[in-house]
Amino acid sequence: MANPIWKDYYVTLGTGAYFDYAILVDGEQVFAGRAFSKTGTSGSVSIKINDIVADYIQRTIPNWGDPDPAPIEGVNAVVKVGGTTKANVDFTPDWSYDYDNFVPEVDGICFPIDGWISNQQTLLYSTLGNWTPTMRVTFMGERGDFAPWLGPGDGDFNNDFFISGWWEDVTLSNYDRTGWRVFAIDLSQYADVYKVEIGGKTWRVWPGCCRYVLHYQNAYGGWDSLLIRGNGKQTDTLKRYTRKVPYDNRSYYYGGTDNYVNEMGAKFELHPGTMTEAQAARMPHLLNSCCVYLEDMQAGKIWPVVLTNATSEHKTWANQGHKLIEYTIEAELAQDRLRR
Repeated sequence: MANPIWKDYYVTLGTGAYFDYAILVDGEQVFAGRAFSKTGTSGSVSIKINDIVADYIQRTIPNWGDPDPAPIEGVNAVVKVGGTTKANVDFTPDWSYDYDNFVPEVDGICFPIDGWISNQQTLLYSTLGNWTPTMRVTFMGERGDFAPWLGPGDGDFNNDFFISGWWEDVTLSNYDRTGWRVFAIDLSQYADVYKVEIGGKTWRVWPGCCRYVLHYQNAYGGWDSLLIRGNGKQTDTLKRYTRKVPYDNRSYYYGGTDNYVNEMGAKFELHPGTMTEAQAARMPHLLNSCCVYLEDMQAGKIWPVVLTNATSEHKTWANQGHKLIEYTIEAELAQDRLRR
């Protein structure tokens, strides 16, 4: 069974005063050292390897706009003393610090926060193993049409009264990915989608208009998406560089200060909407993530961003003063831009 990268993994090299050893990651030697017994004399010698191996886990980037899944990479580590293999272990990109016996083969690696989606977004779904996922897409039909259970429609009833009557099962591409992988599903190709179900997870289409979606790698190494159902605001930040230059003040349109370059950034303030306690308990998957993308459905773009919240509050109905649970997410565009 694979080992989560956060959990210390010790390898016993043998009994002696010291041992020279090497660590290979995916077949390539990345570290060599000498380990001594604690007593300085003959004794059991052990080393901890997960901190060394962690630097070699490659960050996943979903295949945006591609039906084929992207691999969620772990690493294989081998510890050798001379020509003898002392350990051969696989590590997963699990940074959850979950001591409650989390088993990805049982629990999966997909943990959406609230299950809301837009029918214009990309939906990320993470899974593992060599099975080919099937996505069930439920459609709502045309609003306002005659429905026997409602009577003649006048176009003003909402989705709360909708009773679904048909669906389509879509086989997601398996390509050649048999390990951990993430699918980037373009929901805009399914007109009038009402609900999406994959691998026991269910997402429903939010009836309001939304612009932004956050995509992120969760604490267990999988990828999830969060629709921003509330307000989203972008603010451009500017750092202006100026210099004094000679000028002729006999003409009023000459200036003595030249703004020769601006460093530009973009900040986002995002409000995902009210949540239940169970949904809020999954927010640290996003707020503590090191790998986040922001999808702007209006612009049709997906941008890399860095979250800038200084804290990640664990909110409950009680500790919020018996009020609805809400979050404000702050992010910055992870790209440098200049204006000259």
